[in-house]
Amino acid sequence: MTIWLVRFLPYDGPGVHQLTFRSEDAAQAALEAAITNAEEPGVDGYEDDFGVEIFVRTSKCAIVLTSTEMAAASQAALEAAGQEGLRTYGLAGAFDPGSTH
Repeated sequence: MTIWLVRFLPYDGPGVHQLTFRSEDAAQAALEAAITNAEEPGVDGYEDDFGVEIFVRTSKCAIVLTSTEMAAASQAALEAAGQEGLRTYGLAGAFDPGSTH
């Protein structure tokens, strides 16, 4: 099952606000509404498929549509690229597997 996410990333802070949807169509509709509302100042309210309501100033956010499938694929690609980089520079196996550095 793929879950679709519309994320609002404020330009002026670290907080991320997120709407969660069961279908791409519902997420796309929320994204289009958010993009339209971003052209106007003020606070806009949105509700996701799980009944979560958020209120954000969409004019002050980057708005991103993603899904759990996309997130998993991009994470796997990043990990593969990191492993390739370690091999390229002769660093594969140079770190203790339990190390966070």
